[in-house]
Amino acid sequence: MKNSNSSKKKNSKKKAIKTSVSLITEEIYQKELTNIFSNTFSMDPAFVWIYQKNIWEKFSRLCPILFNLGLKYKALYYSGKEPNGFALWIPPGVDVTFAELIRLGFLGALFDAGLFATIRLLRAFIYNENKKPKLMPENSWYLFFLAVDENFRNQKIGEQLLKPVLAHADKNNHHCYLESSNPRNLNFYRKMGFDIVFESTLGNLNDSPQIFFLLRKPRSKY
Repeated sequence: MKNSNSSKKKNSKKKAIKTSVSLITEEIYQKELTNIFSNTFSMDPAFVWIYQKNIWEKFSRLCPILFNLGLKYKALYYSGKEPNGFALWIPPGVDVTFAELIRLGFLGALFDAGLFATIRLLRAFIYNENKKPKLMPENSWYLFFLAVDENFRNQKIGEQLLKPVLAHADKNNHHCYLESSNPRNLNFYRKMGFDIVFESTLGNLNDSPQIFFLLRKPRSKY
C-alpha cells in the first residue's frame, strides 16, 4: 500500500497556478532572484561547461549585473508576490555590447570566474553575438534568461512570465529570439511559438555542449 501511494504521488502532475507578473523598476528582490537564477542554471549544460565548479559562487557576482541590465532597459519581469520566477528580456533596437557589460561590472565577474572559465565565457559570448545578426531579424525581443523557482515548476509560471512581452511583440509585429543549451526546454519553447532556426556547439568548440537558436514569428492572435 505504501509503495502504491508513493508511486501515485510521484506521478501526479502539479496544477497550474495563476500568478501576477510585474515589471521590476527598482533594485528589489535581488537576493531572491539570484537564488532562483542559481537553482535554475546551476546544472545548465552551458554554465557547467563554462564554470566547471563553484557555480553558485560565480552566479552571486554575475546576477546583479544581469538585473541592472534589466532595470536599465525596463525589461525584467518577475512573477508572484514574492518572486517565484523572472524573465529578463533585451528590447528591440538595443545592442548589449561587451563594453556595456564591462561598465556594469562584468570584469569583476570574469575575475571571479578564473582564466579558463573567462576564455570559455568569452568564446561563447562572441560566437552567439556573431550569430545574432544572421538569425535574429531587426526589431526583435531577445530573451536573455527565463528562470522559475524549483518549487514552482510545471505550474505554467514560465508561460505566464513570457506572455506580456509575447503579446506586446505580436501587437507590434516583432519577432522574439533566444538561445538554449538545455534540450529539455525545447518543447516548452515550441509550445510558446518558437522554432529552432540553427543549432551548433557552444562557441563552435568540440568539447562544448549543444546550443539551440530559436525564433518566434509574430502572431496575428496570441
